[in-house]
Amino acid sequence: MPTVPHADRIRLAEKLMHTYFLGEDPAAAASLVEWLAREYLVLPEIGAKAIDSLLCIARQFWVESKTEHALPILEQALTIAKTINLVHECSYINLQRVRYLHVLGRSAEARILLETIPELSEQDDSMLQFMYYREKGVVASLRGESEQAYQNFEQALKICKKRGDPFHITTVWVQYASAALTLGDTLLAENGYLSAILIAREHQMTWRISYLLTSYANLLVIMGRYSDAREHLMEALAYEAHAPVLELLMAKVGIPLALYLDDTALLRRCEQFETLKRTLQPKSGLDAPLVAALAQLYDSRGKPQLAARLLHRALAHAQEMGYAWEFPLAIARYGRQHDIPAARAMFEQRLKLSSDEVTYACLSLFNAFVARRNTDLDNARIHAEEGLKRFKRLGWNGYADLAHTLLPGAKKVSAVTAVEDRKPFFDKFPTLTLREQQVAELVLRGFTNRTIAAKLSIAEHTVESHMSAIMGRLGVRSRYQLPEKLAGTQEE
Repeated sequence: MPTVPHADRIRLAEKLMHTYFLGEDPAAAASLVEWLAREYLVLPEIGAKAIDSLLCIARQFWVESKTEHALPILEQALTIAKTINLVHECSYINLQRVRYLHVLGRSAEARILLETIPELSEQDDSMLQFMYYREKGVVASLRGESEQAYQNFEQALKICKKRGDPFHITTVWVQYASAALTLGDTLLAENGYLSAILIAREHQMTWRISYLLTSYANLLVIMGRYSDAREHLMEALAYEAHAPVLELLMAKVGIPLALYLDDTALLRRCEQFETLKRTLQPKSGLDAPLVAALAQLYDSRGKPQLAARLLHRALAHAQEMGYAWEFPLAIARYGRQHDIPAARAMFEQRLKLSSDEVTYACLSLFNAFVARRNTDLDNARIHAEEGLKRFKRLGWNGYADLAHTLLPGAKKVSAVTAVEDRKPFFDKFPTLTLREQQVAELVLRGFTNRTIAAKLSIAEHTVESHMSAIMGRLGVRSRYQLPEKLAGTQEE
């Protein structure tokens, strides 16, 4: 639109860029991001805008599952910030670098970089504070320091809620949930995902809803609730969102789930993403959890050499385990024999930082797989029994099922018997009617009032009336407090 003033075109492009990012196809924002970067970089008097544009490009690389390309872009932004002495922006950029290093599994580098960022105070920018506490929470969780991790995530949440920033609230909840899971608290992890889903639905963040539903499905698989996991994954797929980072997550979660349930339709859907095919090109980087899922797929199809080769290629770039415990376990099951010591070293390295129950449980399962491959059945049984016991204590019933299959004479636990009966917290609130319980359960699963009305075949205003009654009886002020109420009743 040549007749529109240049400043107005920039503002319009910025609005469209953010709208695309929260829509069905966030990758569509790429051309706008590139255009804005060109416009900003030729105007030295708005150096901060140039930095913002580079940060958007870095985020776009994450959306397109090319996170490793984001780091040089952030280095460029950091150079600009230092040149024009923007101290605040330097800290902000470095915190973004910490985030992407964690995403790439380079946790040691992330820890070192985080330590170089000056301690923040309440006078600092709220966005800066939120990012700082979030990354501090991630580092603490990887060290097994649960109290410090939870305190930092709570502080990050408090700041985001005060800012009224729904997208970043969901990012904190996801990190909080991942940390809680690796620290052995599945109930808190579930609360985190449910809270994030509620917020994303309320603000209609299309692809983000799909991403969160898939992440929650992954947790449900770990907990052994396979039918629930499939239901949430199918809903995520129904959104038809196309972000590459989302499609790879769907493949990572959906392939093992489909293999377990023998669901050929789901498997076909999750293995045919174009993004997945591009990711497997020889020159591309490899996501360790995704490689673990693909190794299982190839082995199930009688291609063990292809599985081992893919794992070996990914291992060459893996530095730490982080939250990706599936990857070293996949090497124990399907990898090359000479790769097993390096995979075991990932667990041992983690234990130097933190003697957490999750790592010990996974290491027991790892040793059971290796002993089984070496036909050392006695040791396979000993390690499998130890892993089974530890996973049961954690509530990781999906992994407990896996350990159970390594015991003498054991068969795969059926998908039906593996799903535990859920004991909703409503038993502690007998004043709720049956219909109110149904509404509250659907709210906890992240559904809007309109969707709940459709599912229960009632009017939307009736759902609103039930919600008012539920909140009054449970003593909460909003639907977002229901997951917190759930966590509180479980602790009593």
